Amino acid sequence: MSGKFTWGENDMLLRWLALIALIFCGAAQAHDRDDDSIECRSRNYQHTECAADFRHPELVQQLSDSDCTEGDSWGYDRRHGAIWVSKGCAGVFADRSERYGHRERDRDDDDRDDRRRGRRSEVIECRSTGYQFVRCEVDWREARLIEQLSDSNCVEGRSWGLDDDGLWVDKGCAGRFSGH
Repeated sequence: MSGKFTWGENDMLLRWLALIALIFCGAAQAHDRDDDSIECRSRNYQHTECAADFRHPELVQQLSDSDCTEGDSWGYDRRHGAIWVSKGCAGVFADRSERYGHRERDRDDDDRDDRRRGRRSEVIECRSTGYQFVRCEVDWREARLIEQLSDSNCVEGRSWGLDDDGLWVDKGCAGRFSGH
């Protein structure tokens, strides 16, 4: 090969450079957000934590081909104030209470309405010790997690729930629950 490029080789080189420029522009754009969302990526399928001071984190946009499933490949560590991702999950996360500020107010209004109607909300602590399934006796029709007390994630329907037999926790979930 003589040191000269042919037009075909230059064209290919320009295409590669343009692709690299687009990738870098896209990455810079993803981190330079005007809102309070953050981007967090699990590189090489490794566990990664991204600082985020959220009350109610949610995935607002999945960026990876790998699934982002709360409690499995992403979650929120309240003690460290960080979103964690793993298993190749990459996404944009935001605080649900910031995006939908009325939700917290609505829950408080619901609690006040319940008290007016004579329904008192109860609060109990329920713990899955040794990652075992545990049932806590309640006669509630509705329940919500008020505070997670465990390092293990408490995900409704996966590691805690309410059924006809009462409140249950599993997989190391421990929390304070409210219901009526």
